[in-house]
Amino acid sequence: MLTRPTEVTEEEFDAGQDIQGLKWGLPDIPDKKDFREKRVKDYGSLIVKPPRSPLTVNPAHDPTRIHKFYKFRYTNLGHRCSLHHFQLRYLLSATSRNDLYYIYANSLRRWDSLSRTSEEIYNFRQSRQAPWKGWMPSTLACGHDIAAIGGYNGEYAIIPLDQNRRRSMRIGSLAGQHYITNHVDIITPRQGGVSVIWANNDWKIREQNVETGQFVRVHNLKWPINATATSPDGRIRAAVGDAKEVVLMDAQRGDIIKELHGHNHWSFAVDWKNDGYTFVTGNQDMSARY
Repeated sequence: MLTRPTEVTEEEFDAGQDIQGLKWGLPDIPDKKDFREKRVKDYGSLIVKPPRSPLTVNPAHDPTRIHKFYKFRYTNLGHRCSLHHFQLRYLLSATSRNDLYYIYANSLRRWDSLSRTSEEIYNFRQSRQAPWKGWMPSTLACGHDIAAIGGYNGEYAIIPLDQNRRRSMRIGSLAGQHYITNHVDIITPRQGGVSVIWANNDWKIREQNVETGQFVRVHNLKWPINATATSPDGRIRAAVGDAKEVVLMDAQRGDIIKELHGHNHWSFAVDWKNDGYTFVTGNQDMSARY
């Protein structure tokens, strides 16, 4: 029986070792091509090809050009991140080059890239919404010395990353247990302070003041919201969800500024460029719109 390595080093990767430590093509592991075909078969109903449309590609942004944006360092296979929902993947958040926060089971953990060790920050244990299931974190964001975590059954938590301030954590419920907390973002609004933006399956976007814990704004859309991103100047919020359109809205009033069309299915990712004029969305139609 083959044993899986506990770590893949940079040298092993350069020599052709799989990044996950898998020995593709051996009797108990299918060929990578066969595995991908099986994946397409199992999830075929969720794979929607983008509509055919002429695209103008700036040569400077041509993705076929060879760039080394990242360099592989290592894979540690002794620790892993838990995915409680196959479409919700915001479960890693780095606050520095050495501090990586992630979800494992029902715990928030910190990975130290220097010592290559993991420590538990907080264990949610039981859920107030569904105690028989336990707290199943579905989204995570870290910044401004806090971790904001949403739950599979509508829960939320704001946890200070400073251990001395851990008593000031906030844990509660955003919606009924049937409404997943899909996404969370931490922002500095124009009026000052720090706010957490919660995107939920109940069609609502909630802004919560970190210091007071109060929900200062609640905006409604026509579909479940899977992700939001607020422009660098704090004026505009982009929202995507179980809809083909992308919505740009006034971050304070919630008024719809514009609906953008082009995707062919639901979107699960959105983020702004630092210039404040450009943003990108990721969709189940196998495309990213810039």
